[in-house]
Amino acid sequence: MHADDRSKPIADAAEVFKAEFEIAAKAEQLIAAGGKEKLLMLLEYQSLVKEYKSLLQHAVKMTNISDMIQRKLIRSSEALEESNAKLMAAYAQLQEAQEKSNHLLLNILPEAIAERLKKGETIIADRFENVTVLFADIVGFTAISSQISAEALVRLLGDVFTFFDDLCDRNGLEKIKTIGDNYMVVGGLPEAKADHAESVAEMSLEMLSGLAELESAKRMNLTVRIGIHTGAVVAGVIGRKKFVYDLWGDTVNTASRMESQGVAGKVQVSETTYKLLESKYLFGARSSVSVKGKGEMHTYFLTGRK
Repeated sequence: MHADDRSKPIADAAEVFKAEFEIAAKAEQLIAAGGKEKLLMLLEYQSLVKEYKSLLQHAVKMTNISDMIQRKLIRSSEALEESNAKLMAAYAQLQEAQEKSNHLLLNILPEAIAERLKKGETIIADRFENVTVLFADIVGFTAISSQISAEALVRLLGDVFTFFDDLCDRNGLEKIKTIGDNYMVVGGLPEAKADHAESVAEMSLEMLSGLAELESAKRMNLTVRIGIHTGAVVAGVIGRKKFVYDLWGDTVNTASRMESQGVAGKVQVSETTYKLLESKYLFGARSSVSVKGKGEMHTYFLTGRK
């Protein structure tokens, strides 16, 4: 049936059999005009005519039933199409929700880690023997926070950390977390990266130069203090309702000390990191620094590229 036929009503069955009814009517007239001598024959003929009329009426009834069934089928088809459209719309909404969920998951976890969680891993803990960790802190942030409104403070941090996030992505590094005004990045995980120390060094130099050009940072005269160290770490996911991907180990602590005992506007690196970078970058030596839990350490200031 063509789609256009659905809207056209099926012809009335009585109209379809109009000619047959006319024939039956004429036969009845002939019977009425017959003589008594032909009574038996006429009675028999009359019986046949009645049977014929009965068959016609039955045909009309069956045709009407067919028409009704056909209309029901059309209505069922239309209802099915409507249900299918609703199902497709619901599926599209489900897909959209799934994409949003995946996007949110990737905002808090590395992609490789998110995939492992989606596959059903319940405990994710890995050891990496050689990664480079960076900590950056906005100098004097506590004083700044008391001088501006809460909204302005959040907007300022948002501008700075969004800028850092872009640098992180550009250099193929993994942002671990922010704590207050402190920003933590690592290179070399969750997937191995041979030039992790170089990538972190590049980001640190871009942080210093770029922050000086960031309009909101310039207005507040912001500076950062950066510390870098290279070594082994344990990385994993903690939490069940709120996932957190974090790092642990002496390397993390030492990188944090490189930052906290550094100098504003400079990048302080450990001797381990210095040895990985000295052939490609410029450094200024610093006298030994007493590092909590480590004693005296030789450190260097990363000043530029060769």
